[in-house]
Amino acid sequence: MTSSGCMQDWYEDAWLDYIFKKSPILLAGGTMTEDGPASCKLVLFTDTLANVVAAHTSTMPAIDGVGSKEPTSAQYPGYARLSVTRNGTEWSVTGTAPTIATKATNDAVFATSGAGSGCTILTCGLAMARKDATGDVLLYAWDLLNDITVSNGIAPRINAGDLVHEQA
Repeated sequence: MTSSGCMQDWYEDAWLDYIFKKSPILLAGGTMTEDGPASCKLVLFTDTLANVVAAHTSTMPAIDGVGSKEPTSAQYPGYARLSVTRNGTEWSVTGTAPTIATKATNDAVFATSGAGSGCTILTCGLAMARKDATGDVLLYAWDLLNDITVSNGIAPRINAGDLVHEQA
């Protein structure tokens, strides 16, 4: 991942604490108290990281929607974005330059697939609901080190500790 270099290290730390742990951001002159929803959503994609990022520059399409890179209901019956809690138990945020956020507890286990055509998951992302409730916004996306093959009876799983985000 490349960095634009425009964020100060303290702000990168504060931003990741806000996104992953729901901590308020301390700004000069006061605290940002808007903390957003209690959870964020892990999202699975059947396309490459580059294509996912290019396709999701604003509100994410609905599952099965035009332009969606998520598994279709024909490929993965039962698929849904997975809600994960934003707090300091579920996520750890450590270090400075780079700051590292890690899914610390509880494996991310998605719904078990029904009988569909199957698919291969290449990319995982983190999304959050828009404040105006008009959909979800993709915040981060990551290549999986090992692709996940989904077929009937398979519940895709990402182990705690395997989901790591590094912000330079």
